[in-house]
Amino acid sequence: NIAANQQMVISDHATPDDGNSCAIYLAGTFNAKEALSRFPIVEVTEITLNHAEATLEEGEALTLTATINPSYATDKTVTWTTSNAEVAVVVKGVVSALAPGTATITAKAGDKEATCVVTVEKKYVPVTSVMLNKTSATLVEGDTLKLTATINPFNAYESNVTWETSDASIATVQDGMVIAVASGTVTITAKAENKEATCLITVEKKYVPVAEVILSQTELVLEVGETQTLTVTILPENATDQDVVWSTSSRKVASVRKGVVTAVGAGTATISARVGDITVTCTVTVNVPDGIEQMTNDDTAVIYDLTGRRVEKASKGIYIVNGKKVVLR
Repeated sequence: NIAANQQMVISDHATPDDGNSCAIYLAGTFNAKEALSRFPIVEVTEITLNHAEATLEEGEALTLTATINPSYATDKTVTWTTSNAEVAVVVKGVVSALAPGTATITAKAGDKEATCVVTVEKKYVPVTSVMLNKTSATLVEGDTLKLTATINPFNAYESNVTWETSDASIATVQDGMVIAVASGTVTITAKAENKEATCLITVEKKYVPVAEVILSQTELVLEVGETQTLTVTILPENATDQDVVWSTSSRKVASVRKGVVTAVGAGTATISARVGDITVTCTVTVNVPDGIEQMTNDDTAVIYDLTGRRVEKASKGIYIVNGKKVVLR
């Protein structure tokens, strides 16, 4: 923007045919219009960079050099810009890598430009330790627990944690979420690079209350000496308490052991099966077979079993005493 009548002293830079450059200084005074007609502006025809692409780590720097053609262009001013200032910035050609990602650095002179694609990678910082929010825990079957892993230092290159369980039949783990499967003890491990942390998980059996107890028979009629087995069905099948307690209201009439009822003497007895706080019963009626007497074992009688062998200490049941079948009570 020079006034047409402004007086100027002109110097020029010329390139002779031999390719060597030389400076030509013209002494004289010209007005602006005359100067521009004699010495026109030389536009930039091309700009190139010493790198078309580059890979840096966080915190690293790279100097880009711009070459302008022709070298004697009137205006060689270069403007630098970045497409993503969060990844990389540029000042006078010096690129600084800030965070992982990609940024395009552009150098512009006149209406010409050149670019360099800069890829910034995460700086490698080794993992020094892994910590878990819990080192032990007790769960019940079906429970869940969220474990959180902390990697040190915070800027470690490896940020991914792999999870493992020592026994998937007891507890499983995925992304830190532990699911208790069955009673037992298991170790959950969190790993990052060559560092790890563990949590000892104890899984307890889930308490399932007994809803119903069913006895195979509610009434029995037996003769002295006979036996009958009673069975118990516990619902639900996975109820925690599976222990059955058997009892009889009269051992002189009927005894019971693990569900096996033995008729001892004439009369009626109630056989009970208890599971938890639920009790079911069976009424047992015992009859004496015809021709068999009942007697009390007084330890003085000579007693034989039904095969004819002498019995020194007879329990309740049918024996032969004085040549007759009797029921000892």
